[in-house]
Amino acid sequence: MIAPYTEALRDFWGVPTLEQAQHERVTVPRDPGAWDDGHQDRVIDRLLGDVPLTPGARLLDFGCGVGRLARPLARRGLRVTACDVSPRMLAHCAAYCAGLDGIDFVLCDGWGVPAVPTASVDGAYTFYVFQHMPTRAMARSVLLDLHRTLRPGGWCKVQTVDTASDVPVTRVGFHGERQTAAFLLDCARAAGFGRLRIDVTPTECPEPIVLTAWK
Repeated sequence: MIAPYTEALRDFWGVPTLEQAQHERVTVPRDPGAWDDGHQDRVIDRLLGDVPLTPGARLLDFGCGVGRLARPLARRGLRVTACDVSPRMLAHCAAYCAGLDGIDFVLCDGWGVPAVPTASVDGAYTFYVFQHMPTRAMARSVLLDLHRTLRPGGWCKVQTVDTASDVPVTRVGFHGERQTAAFLLDCARAAGFGRLRIDVTPTECPEPIVLTAWK
């Protein structure tokens, strides 16, 4: 049985070319420089600069898309499990990350990553994903499952957008029910995370909210 909303998500994200995936579905300006290795390294430093990125560690990229974050992390010697709801996005990610070691690809239904073993990853992250989830129930389910995949002491980074803010959303995607900092904190506590932190971090998105949670 297909989980609720899975087919709709796969249809929205199932664009046929890598260029379309990069510039019509990922929330970045149509700027080829945004996909340069140097720019991506700066993005990693900004978004993940406060968590351990030890070469050889295993990370879970939930909603990997075309591999915008998976590629630079693999280039740094980390092992990345790239997970996405869209088979086409996974194919684009594999093409974009071709030639790099330490990346494997997992198709999910959008509600979790049951194919990833319990307590098997050192860190998990999901950026430019939660704001596209149709329901809050999906967001809760994903956070619960990300917690399951983490080893004791592992970290999780979640970014979303308060779509009810007054800041114009210039690149409309598959936006669903409103998510706020308080909502993310409640979900993380319910999932079993211990130490929590919320930041508002400048990105290409309006009103970005970033949760850092430790198991």
